Amino acid sequence: MGRWRGAWMTPMVLCTTFSAVLAHADDPLASGMNADALARDRAAIRQLNQDQLASVQRRDAGYAQGWHDYADTRRQDDNAYPADQLSYRAAQNDYARQRKQYEQAIRDWRADVAACQSGDYGHCDR
Repeated sequence: MGRWRGAWMTPMVLCTTFSAVLAHADDPLASGMNADALARDRAAIRQLNQDQLASVQRRDAGYAQGWHDYADTRRQDDNAYPADQLSYRAAQNDYARQRKQYEQAIRDWRADVAACQSGDYGHCDR
């Protein structure tokens, strides 16, 4: 137990040292740079910022184009909606008419089967 007593001090000292170094990492004046080096550093940072800005603007323009295309598609779909509704209603009416014809054909067939089974063999041809 005695030899581990101060073990916590080493990580604490290292953290304190590194945090002090990191605190000055972004301060160009603390690095001892001369005026020319500072100017080059500023120009490099400005160029990096401009490149990043251009990249973000291109990305955002792509997003905006995507939303524009989406809105155009939605408008086209909205304009086609009434025609689609008419087509849908016509299909519903066709189905209802065909269903009635089918049900009548089944009733006729069942009547023929019943007549055939009761001995009226003229209805058995179906």
